[in-house]
Amino acid sequence: MKNLAVAGALLLLVGAGCSSKPNASSLAGKWEGYFVVDGKPAPSDGMDWTFELLPNGTFTGHMESHVMMDVLQEIKGSYSVTDVDVSLLGTAQSKFDDGYKNWNSTDPYIRRLKLQRDELVLTDANPEDSFFVVFRRAGAGPPAPLPDPPVKPSDPDAIELIKKVEAFYASLESYSDTGEVRSNGEGFQPKEASFVTRFRRPNLFLFAGDHVGERDVVWCDGKKSWLYMSDAYPDRPLSSAAERPLGNGLSILDVGCGQQSSFIPSLLMPKEMRFSPFSTYQEFSLLANVSEGGKVLRVLHLSRPRRDSLTLWIDSASLLIVKTKSTYADEEVTYHPSANPALKAADFKPRPLKS
Repeated sequence: MKNLAVAGALLLLVGAGCSSKPNASSLAGKWEGYFVVDGKPAPSDGMDWTFELLPNGTFTGHMESHVMMDVLQEIKGSYSVTDVDVSLLGTAQSKFDDGYKNWNSTDPYIRRLKLQRDELVLTDANPEDSFFVVFRRAGAGPPAPLPDPPVKPSDPDAIELIKKVEAFYASLESYSDTGEVRSNGEGFQPKEASFVTRFRRPNLFLFAGDHVGERDVVWCDGKKSWLYMSDAYPDRPLSSAAERPLGNGLSILDVGCGQQSSFIPSLLMPKEMRFSPFSTYQEFSLLANVSEGGKVLRVLHLSRPRRDSLTLWIDSASLLIVKTKSTYADEEVTYHPSANPALKAADFKPRPLKS
């Protein structure tokens, strides 16, 4: 979390208007950051990121973010220019405030930017990334959108399987699971987490996720839905829970507990959640079946250009999803599901971490 301001695979494109032989003078000036998502400029509400390159070979930078937490970063140092790249070397002084505590940090700041089409590209980033940041001269405005990438034809059998899975989950009168999450921790995803889901029509629901000594719960008592987050305070009472729409509460938990927080619930309650977890994917294919634990699993692969891909392992007999693997944060989720179990009202009672 302390490296939030400078971490991640960000593509930094600087519309520099450089000559064929760039130097400090040709690059000098103030540069403003813009977000690009799926090749299109996106609003940067809550985020401000600028650099100023000085003719004497020094630079200053400012990054301010109010997304999820407050981050203020002041950067300074020197830069060098070659025919192919620009190297930044300096120090970043950062202030953080997550709403519960604040802290300061001073860290080395090192970046090497590759010159490409009058732009500067961070050398450890991938131009096909779905999210990156573009720096352009102050007043130049956002970059032009990239052309849409081609979409591969989908396998009709894969699309048919998706329809069967959606119809199956939407038809269940009750559902329960336990599960585990493993990831590389990127994008705020938990490196390790466990969870439980319980559902009974018409409107009883509970999702609880445990990660790094915290417990997050979203539940519906049949009348209202609530969000509880322990936030590293294991004794925080359930009375601190906030009333939230079900979909909103689960989307918040996607950050800390993992994407599975809303994945299965969106299949069980498509009207309430207002989206399908498959709707953002554009390419669908079937991989070879696998046998595991005496079950034959159908393997479904979903992808989208410039974005992450998702693989699902589906029990061919029951249509229950038993595992998913996403390229986003290399996240793997294992489910131990049960269709139409007998669930009592007491099974939907939330519990704090210490109970």
